[in-house]
Amino acid sequence: MRMLFLSLMLAAQSALGQTVSLVGSWSHIGTSSLDARQHGQLQASSVSESQRRARLTPDGRFVITITSRTIAGGSGVWVDSGEQTTTYTGRWQVQGETLRLSYDSDDGEEEVESYTFSVSGPPGARRLLLRSATEQQEWAEG
Repeated sequence: MRMLFLSLMLAAQSALGQTVSLVGSWSHIGTSSLDARQHGQLQASSVSESQRRARLTPDGRFVITITSRTIAGGSGVWVDSGEQTTTYTGRWQVQGETLRLSYDSDDGEEEVESYTFSVSGPPGARRLLLRSATEQQEWAEG
């Protein structure tokens, strides 16, 4: 019975073109900072943080919510963007070691993002490493 279940799972996995290891909830926190200097003197600076949460379902759908905030200042004046949240929904699929996300952008055009990926760690504490041509992100399960 166990082999039958495993065979069905692998067949479903193959038919959907995605791996079960990516199904679940993932989170990623990123920060960045920027300093503007003139003649060695600090003129302005900013710091940004983004928290990303992704849910990939077995039927090939995803929801990604990005919450970000930026604080910037210079010459004694500081500006806080406040918390801003954006949600993306779409479809995901895996082809070999490539994760492909497709969704509609704000202007209604289809956007497609592709990443090579690897998953490591035991269930409940897995890490997802995504690589594109311009960046690398490590996501944690949960």
